[in-house]
Amino acid sequence: MNERAREILVEAAMRGIQQAKGTFHTPDNQHCALGALHLSLHGWDAEKAYVCVNNSHATGWSTTPHSKELFVAFDITQDEACKIAVTNDVYEWDFIHIARKFGVEHE
Repeated sequence: MNERAREILVEAAMRGIQQAKGTFHTPDNQHCALGALHLSLHGWDAEKAYVCVNNSHATGWSTTPHSKELFVAFDITQDEACKIAVTNDVYEWDFIHIARKFGVEHE
């Protein structure tokens, strides 16, 4: 995960975005850490981000161009995505905690 991703997570917290657990986006505008990164790629438009992910579930989200865009934009590997999901869902780290404590690749 690169520095840009960390900055986006801090911005999500500053915007007051509610953090979801166990799901990428919710219909009531909650987002997990990966979901917040994805949301930023859609200009913070929750409806667009939610529709994008829901339209991708039929093929498996991790193989869609949208997820690849997320991984490229923020230098996230599949392994890192899993670790981010665990810190979000299991350890219940908030966006700031993930941004500050999660490893950052040198750019």
